[in-house]
Amino acid sequence: MNGTSFKETSLALLTLLLLGLTILGSAFLVTLLVSPLLLAHPTHFYGLTWHQQLREYGRIIHFLLSATPRLTFRWLPLAPAGQHHFQEVRMLVRGGLLLTVSAGVGSGWLLRRASRTYQLWRLPSLLRWMLPWLGTLAGLLILNFGTGFWRFHELIFANRDWVFTPKKEPIIRLLTSGFFWRYFVVWVMLTGLGLWASLRRLEHQLVRFLRAAQPGLDATDDRGNQGDDDDR
Repeated sequence: MNGTSFKETSLALLTLLLLGLTILGSAFLVTLLVSPLLLAHPTHFYGLTWHQQLREYGRIIHFLLSATPRLTFRWLPLAPAGQHHFQEVRMLVRGGLLLTVSAGVGSGWLLRRASRTYQLWRLPSLLRWMLPWLGTLAGLLILNFGTGFWRFHELIFANRDWVFTPKKEPIIRLLTSGFFWRYFVVWVMLTGLGLWASLRRLEHQLVRFLRAAQPGLDATDDRGNQGDDDDR
C-alpha cells in the first residue's frame, strides 16, 4: 500500500467513524424522545395515574434537554443524591449531543471531499465489512446488558449517587432495568437502521457517479458492459 492509498484509506475510516458517531448520537436522541412508550407503568405507583407517571417522566426528558437548573417532580420526592446524578447524566447527554453535531459536520465535509477526489468508492466496501462486526458487538452487549449497564455506571460515575432507592428516589420504579434494556435495544436498532440506510445511500451515490462518468454504463450489468468495452 503506497502513501496515497494509506492516506485515503485512513480518511475513509475516519469518515465512517464520524458518520457512525453521528448516527449513534441521533439514534440516542430519537430514542430519548420516544422513550415514554418504553415505560412499563407499575400499578399502585404512589397513587399516581398512568398520565401522571408519564408527566413525571417527561420532566426528566425536559430537564436533560433544557436549561432548567434543577429537576423537580410534581408528585414525587427526589433526594439530593438523585438530583446530583441527574445533573451528571445531563452533562453526559449534552456532551454526547455536542459530539454528534461535531461528528456530523466532520463527516459531511469528508464525504464531500471523497466525492470531489473520486474516493467515494472506498466507503461502501469498508462499511459492508464493518457492519457484521458491529452487529455481533451489539448482540453481545444486548445479551450481557445487565453486567454492562452496571460496569458502565461504575466506570463513568465517581460516586454511588446512581444507586437509587424506592424510598428516597421513587422514580426508580419507573426507571427499571427492563426499561433501560428496552431503551438500549431500540437505540441499537435505530443505529443499525441508520448505518444500513447510509450504506444504501453511499451505493446509490456511487452508481450515480459512475453513470455520470460513463453515460453508457448500466450499473445492473457491469460484467456485460465491461465485455462490450473490451471489444471496442
